[in-house]
Amino acid sequence: MPPGEAPEEVRRAWVGLSVPVTEPESRLRDQVKCFGVRSGPHGIVRQLWALFRGRFETWRGYSIESRKCIEHLRAHDAVAAAWWVDNCPRFMEPKCFFVFPAECCELLGEDGMPKDLGAGERRSGSRGSASKTLGMRVPEISVVPASQRFSATSLSTEIVDGRALASFALYECPTCEHGIRFKRDDLEQAAEVTVLSQTDASAMDSAARLRDVRGAFLDWYCQGCHAPRRVYCRPWAGGRHGDHGVEVQWVLEAASGACDDD
Repeated sequence: MPPGEAPEEVRRAWVGLSVPVTEPESRLRDQVKCFGVRSGPHGIVRQLWALFRGRFETWRGYSIESRKCIEHLRAHDAVAAAWWVDNCPRFMEPKCFFVFPAECCELLGEDGMPKDLGAGERRSGSRGSASKTLGMRVPEISVVPASQRFSATSLSTEIVDGRALASFALYECPTCEHGIRFKRDDLEQAAEVTVLSQTDASAMDSAARLRDVRGAFLDWYCQGCHAPRRVYCRPWAGGRHGDHGVEVQWVLEAASGACDDD
């Protein structure tokens, strides 16, 4: 996910998007001077003054016409595109650019596959008439048994040998070690409704299908590293005394993006 001053859900909308780029735009630049999309100076005079005073950041990445990016984003996520138009309308003007860090994207060839730039191309830019696009990296998803992340995987109202079974479970994020406590009721109410962005939810759905993971789930963004998380559960009911509970089965985890800076 690209860093920046836009809201997290707006920045997440770039993930999975591909934007056609021209020959100058396809050059990976080692030092691009950047301003904040909201805090940065407006107008060429103020920008020059900010450059003179050193009030800018330097990124390694691709400089792409912002209006073109927003137009392609509109087909991918209309709500995110509308945020740019409503809150940063100057980026719909000609000769305005977004800078996407190299860690968050990759140059794709005509076949849609990543294009490995040689040393000469990295210095002088990728030349030639072949069409290229810049693709925002989709998060990689790990699928792990819930027993590796949760303190308990069987939660119910049952009493066995005079002892009540677990009524809550703790999840610990493997990336940032942030913990979250789930009550039995929370997991029993798991449904197939996501709170993730369209891109993150699609990546989770694809990973689940690949591993044949099905059923009700809960998902969230880790409060520590902001990476998407999802847990699949199997609620049950009908014990001898009207007992009910839930089996926590699988956890899907997206690696925290290299560009997450929140």
